[in-house]
Amino acid sequence: MTGSSQQELNAAAEDANDSPNDSKKAGPRCLVLALLLTVIPLLVAAVAVFVVLVIFANGGLLHSMSSQRLDRLAVEIEAFYMTEGEYPETLKALGLPGNEIYDVTRGLWSSGAAGNFYYRRSENGQAYDVLGVGWDGAPFTDDDLLPDPKLSR
Repeated sequence: MTGSSQQELNAAAEDANDSPNDSKKAGPRCLVLALLLTVIPLLVAAVAVFVVLVIFANGGLLHSMSSQRLDRLAVEIEAFYMTEGEYPETLKALGLPGNEIYDVTRGLWSSGAAGNFYYRRSENGQAYDVLGVGWDGAPFTDDDLLPDPKLSR
């Protein structure tokens, strides 16, 4: 055999040896890519579910914010009664900023006054109801948010 023929055979043998190694290297790369394409969406979905539960579920962030606002509102309503001798006709009569009478849990799907806490005063002005209407949007149902009873008479 001539020198150039031997070199050609050696080069061909090296190419043959490289091909299986390249496919062995590509196998783990494909596996990693497949895992990433599977795991990342699952992680994103899990985080999204967690965030929704933390923000929207009872005891969640928005529920807590509405509960605090409702308690402050009950204190303001009682203070109005102490100075005026009757409860206010509307929540706006308290003179609070609009966001103080706004129920953040209700406001997610309602705009304007429909997002406010529910308020009803008796005809004689000596009693009232104030509450967050909950997810169903109807007052006086099981999902309503009520102020701390210690804050009102």
